[in-house]
Amino acid sequence: MTEPEPDLPVHRVAAVVWLDLPADTYADAASHVDGAISRGCPVSVRYPAVRPCGTCPWRRAADPSGADIPGYSLELMRGLARTVPGPGEGDGWRDIMSCHTDRRDEPCRGYLAVEGLTNLRVRVLAMTGAVPLGAVQDACVELDLYGSYAEMRAAHEAAAGAR
Repeated sequence: MTEPEPDLPVHRVAAVVWLDLPADTYADAASHVDGAISRGCPVSVRYPAVRPCGTCPWRRAADPSGADIPGYSLELMRGLARTVPGPGEGDGWRDIMSCHTDRRDEPCRGYLAVEGLTNLRVRVLAMTGAVPLGAVQDACVELDLYGSYAEMRAAHEAAAGAR
């Protein structure tokens, strides 16, 4: 006999934030993650790499104008503030910044390395094995990444002001 599922609300644990697309755009991936997490089952998400891609906005070497990112918008970059703690805020349940090159709704590895631990959703994904947070952080130790979302955004704002 199977145990009845608890009457708890299902919370989306991954959200498409970078491209700011509606959640149902990637309904299959999101439903799979939601369903597995809500039942307490581990989720297996394949990560072809644990390092951020070459055009990752978290890399200082990437063009802060966003020219290498398809569909880049400074306004969307500003919207990513909802993925990190605001001034005076601590850890919390937030959206997760998605990788701009991945259409499977995988979290951005630069985001995971720098801001991931402040997001309780990322921690849940890491605990269930859905996100290799430790491997991502280890792979990023030697990379020159911005130290925070605020620092990354400031670089993008400055690049926009220079145009």
